[in-house]
Amino acid sequence: TAVNERGDVVGYATPDRYAPILWAAPDHRPVVLSERPGQTIPSDINERGDVAGTQFGLRISSTALVWRAGTHEEVELPAPAGVHGTVAAGITDDGLVVGHTFLYYPTTYRAVRWTLDGGQPTDLGALGGGSASAEAVNDAGVAAGWADVEETDPWGNHIRHAVRFPAPAARPPG
Repeated sequence: TAVNERGDVVGYATPDRYAPILWAAPDHRPVVLSERPGQTIPSDINERGDVAGTQFGLRISSTALVWRAGTHEEVELPAPAGVHGTVAAGITDDGLVVGHTFLYYPTTYRAVRWTLDGGQPTDLGALGGGSASAEAVNDAGVAAGWADVEETDPWGNHIRHAVRFPAPAARPPG
């Protein structure tokens, strides 16, 4: 699902379950990052080798995760109270993670940014339609994703627009 400049690759293995796998350069021997039940899918890897991903539970839940470079220590990113899940989509070299939280009913996604200090995620806002997600982030902390707007299509679905979420005002240490 992703590769860094060193040639480290992350992805997942199937068929009986989705297990997150790291193939680290230079030998690329596979390392299973998690034995969690359900589907655990890595989404990004930074230059240090930290991996961001998501464990999708057996029910309607998910947990955003980071695996630390070298040790592969698994870190759960915190979820605000009242949400059904979190999803990690991208990670910077200094450890900013972007993705979204979600509420199952009524279905609402909120674009968020985490730091690896254990604090709650920062809501990145939306365009007015109520749902948004950050899907990628650069090393300056600028995220890209999507957001619903109030406008709907002929079937009543909110229309989504591409969004650029600005970098945090003061970059926390990673």
